[in-house]
Amino acid sequence: MISIYNGNLTSKNYYIFLRYASKFCDTLTLWGEEYHDSAMQAMFGEHILKTTHSTRYLSSVHECGLKIYVIKLTPFVLGMLCCASGLFAWKMPFYPEDLCLFKNGKCWLETIAHEKLGYIYDDSEETKEFLRSIDVEFEEHPPVSDSEVPRLPE
Repeated sequence: MISIYNGNLTSKNYYIFLRYASKFCDTLTLWGEEYHDSAMQAMFGEHILKTTHSTRYLSSVHECGLKIYVIKLTPFVLGMLCCASGLFAWKMPFYPEDLCLFKNGKCWLETIAHEKLGYIYDDSEETKEFLRSIDVEFEEHPPVSDSEVPRLPE
């Protein structure tokens, strides 16, 4: 597992990072409040696959229920994601929170935006070299087992 923990995924390297991730990922999630519905519809519309309510969002548990948006990652959606100023800009009140990317139902990237933390569940040398090439600081951790990788919300 790789952790990215600072705000240096902004501007140009954020867009480059998203394009790289889109080569692997097919779905994304964000969570928000009911007041985000109209903005989410305007931004992602037909690309929203479903919404669910839960107190759990990937690795975190919340006291109040969350509205989780599951969105198909398409070139259009990728362009909409680039409207944010960086990876950790996905936080309330203006944006829904915690952009996460999935590959075949398994989490590839998990973020906790307000803490400027991100976890990439990909230990490949290709991904590490890519992160170095765009000057993203990261720490390497021991790989997690397949059963520990978060899954798409049901």
